[in-house]
Amino acid sequence: VMKDPGISWDVASTGRFDATFVQEETLYNDEITDVKVTIGENSAEMIDGVAKVTGLEENTEYVAKISYKTQSVKDPTKIIDASHSVNIKTKNFKMPSAGFKFVNVNKNKVTLTRGQGSAASWFENIKVIFNEETYNMGSNYEISFDGLIEDTKYTAEITYDVVEPDTGRRYHGSESKSVTTLSYSLPEIVKF
Repeated sequence: VMKDPGISWDVASTGRFDATFVQEETLYNDEITDVKVTIGENSAEMIDGVAKVTGLEENTEYVAKISYKTQSVKDPTKIIDASHSVNIKTKNFKMPSAGFKFVNVNKNKVTLTRGQGSAASWFENIKVIFNEETYNMGSNYEISFDGLIEDTKYTAEITYDVVEPDTGRRYHGSESKSVTTLSYSLPEIVKF
């Protein structure tokens, strides 16, 4: 039998590959020693009230076991082993936006572009199904489609891989974009 030490084992945060635990300040903190957090094969000692367990898989549910030593209720001179379990879930990868959009929309031609932001280099193997044809955009930033029918709605089905540079992990993404060709021609400005 042991007394409830009144300790709160809070999961301060979870990342994609780690979880951090904090020991809240309570009346009995001095009676708790040798705190260790174990998740699967990974563990961390609690130092200054904080333990960070690394080496976890992203987007995964775990049971974290918090083990510690505390005084026995029957005989306060005896130290006993105790533990507590907490359910956690690591975060998943947040897919960056490719920023696909149609530009230069005309009567019989449109151009599909993608953004050139900080994660632009992460995108590979971009494929576009447009007007029942498959186009390999690769890692390029734009692709044009011509020979289209005026005043007609078209949808581009876009698939791609995102390679996260920190881990090298590959994630598959997809999205759709629609555009309607114009019912009139826009003049092309060749020279000012």
